[in-house]
Amino acid sequence: MTADINKWVSECEVCQSAGYKIKDTIEHTPIKVSHPFELIGMDLIGKLKTTKNGYQYICVMTDYYTKWTQAYPITSKTAEEVTTQILKFVFQFEAPKRILTDQGTEFVNSINKNVCEKVGIKRSLCAPYHPQTNGLVERMNATIQRSLCKLVGSKPETWDEYLDAVMFGLRTKKQMTTKFSPFFLMFGREARYPFEIPEKYEINNTVEQVMEEETVTECIKHLDAIKEVIEANVTRSTTMTKKRLRSASRNVSFSVGELVLRQNVRSQQRKGGKLEPNFLGPFKISALQGKSADLISENGALFKNISIDHLKHFKPENPRIPHKMTTQKTENPTSAPPAPPTTSPPAPPTTSPPAPPTTSPPASPPAPPTTSPPASPPAPLITSPPAPPTTSPPAPPTTSPPAPPTTSPPASPPAPPTTSPPASPPAPPTTSPPASPPAPLITSPPVPPTTSPPASPPVPPTTFATVLPTTMSDTISTVLNKVWGGTHKDTYVLLSKIGPYKLFSSDFARICPGQELESEVINAYLHLMVNNYNRNHQEKARIIDSFEMSRIWLKKSSRLKIDPEKFKIIVGIVNESHHWMLVVIYPLEKRTVFLNSLGESQKDVKRCLEATRAFMRSKGMKVSRWKCETVTHAIQQDMVSCGVFALKFAECILENKDLNFPSTAEAVKTNLDISSTLLSESESVENLCRHCGSEDKDHLWIACDRCNWWYHQDCINFKQTNTDYCCEMCL
Repeated sequence: MTADINKWVSECEVCQSAGYKIKDTIEHTPIKVSHPFELIGMDLIGKLKTTKNGYQYICVMTDYYTKWTQAYPITSKTAEEVTTQILKFVFQFEAPKRILTDQGTEFVNSINKNVCEKVGIKRSLCAPYHPQTNGLVERMNATIQRSLCKLVGSKPETWDEYLDAVMFGLRTKKQMTTKFSPFFLMFGREARYPFEIPEKYEINNTVEQVMEEETVTECIKHLDAIKEVIEANVTRSTTMTKKRLRSASRNVSFSVGELVLRQNVRSQQRKGGKLEPNFLGPFKISALQGKSADLISENGALFKNISIDHLKHFKPENPRIPHKMTTQKTENPTSAPPAPPTTSPPAPPTTSPPAPPTTSPPASPPAPPTTSPPASPPAPLITSPPAPPTTSPPAPPTTSPPAPPTTSPPASPPAPPTTSPPASPPAPPTTSPPASPPAPLITSPPVPPTTSPPASPPVPPTTFATVLPTTMSDTISTVLNKVWGGTHKDTYVLLSKIGPYKLFSSDFARICPGQELESEVINAYLHLMVNNYNRNHQEKARIIDSFEMSRIWLKKSSRLKIDPEKFKIIVGIVNESHHWMLVVIYPLEKRTVFLNSLGESQKDVKRCLEATRAFMRSKGMKVSRWKCETVTHAIQQDMVSCGVFALKFAECILENKDLNFPSTAEAVKTNLDISSTLLSESESVENLCRHCGSEDKDHLWIACDRCNWWYHQDCINFKQTNTDYCCEMCL
């Protein structure tokens, strides 16, 4: 249940739109500088608590080489105020070569531009919504705010009184990248603190470090050597930062055609946007170039040059369909194939199990002797019981002990025909010898069905190896022959997975030729057709599975999470009284098409209109002008192919083909075509248990030694860890 709930929440469109922001740790590209004041980063802190002097902002300017930082309190963030701080920095130190800022109006204006041109300063701008470009100043801003917060205490309006003290501490502290303090790199020595060192002190590691720094100070004239040390420290720090960010960054890749969500960057940057969704979409990627992507919304709008750092994959709703499970568990098998499950109770070693007593009348001769192979019986023995051996020579009673039916003692000696069990119908003594060799049994003509009614449910009338075409894949032909031949009709093995639908051998056994289609097969095949449509068309289609569509048909409240206006066409198949009918909804055209392979009545058309109206009204659509119609189509000629016709109708509508096709096996997809398609188009099931269909890794696994299919040991009740295993499909 926990896995189902997590899956349901992860695929919820509303939950994905309100999810956590993307962690912006994709790529680290450091800015390289080689001289002081070659590049100055500039930014503002605020709006802060207004001080008694009227200050509300802090203008921060940081040198990218020495990490020296100047912080000027200002009353507003107008263009004139910011330009004044640039001139103040120039008069205190010198004119920097370049200033890096964001694209705020306080920095991008004509006053700022003209002043920088007069003093010979070049200007650079960060990318929109990408403050990482000016990351050194952004980090310094956070450090200044954190330091002031500790000093002001309960008087935040006094922050300007502590600003100079905070900046002195940051300038004289060793910087983590250069391994020197900004004060040292600016003036060639460390700053003098307002206290004196005692005359008597012990020499320890701390004093030794101070002496080493003083030694470096004495050699400040060797500026080239100091520069090499700084560059080595910066390179080492950059390498470590890249390694750390690479390990913490998300490793995602996008491709054209995928559905993604785009981060709603502006929602957190404007008033009233705190409760807006963090992501917008879904969008479809139409083009990729480097770190930029072009997106197309569901209404066709194009968004160009969107950074992939602001994208994340969108998980479409893929409901988990509950499947019928069997309660029987397989016994512990061994490497040697055991006898088929339908064999009779224990018999003498000379008895062969191919012909169970339940499939042949008591008047037939006993089972063949030891010359018959113990493996699976041939097809003629399955499909038709042998005839009375009137034309075969009788075998001597002394050479072949008989194998009487289960009602007789297994070790009884040969007895005359008069000792047969009372339940057997009378047979002439002269024509039913106690035993006969196996060869005449195979060559004898079959008994008419009127004289040998089977005790078990009837099996298909012919061997399905003769029905399957020779052009079919050997694997698919082998699987269908096993499932439809009757030897594996009671097995429960996962054979195919189409989206959320998992098809087991029991599902394929119920759709053999001449049988009605089951709901799992209907939904899986319809899901396959809708996926093919969505891959080839810009307008999207949506499937409503038969379980939910039947609820809509009965006018029950729908549990389906869907926005109908996002889809051009919605298809669903209804099951009523074991009859399949197709319902096609066109939300944008406000109409429904109803198709019944036996013909539509006015009552059914009216019922379809009322059901789809109620469903669309519950999804917020206006249905006053909604209409339901039908079109001319082929008519079903038998009583079991309604599901096949419903799928054929859906295929014709999705592929824009004529619905009035011939009602022949060549024009309509047969059960064989549907089964082979579901097997060939199956998704990978290598990581799933072939018995329960789940991917629970907490179980112990075992693989079949013949087909290499994997199973949970608990699912197949396998306890012998030192023995080989052969699955049910390989027996």
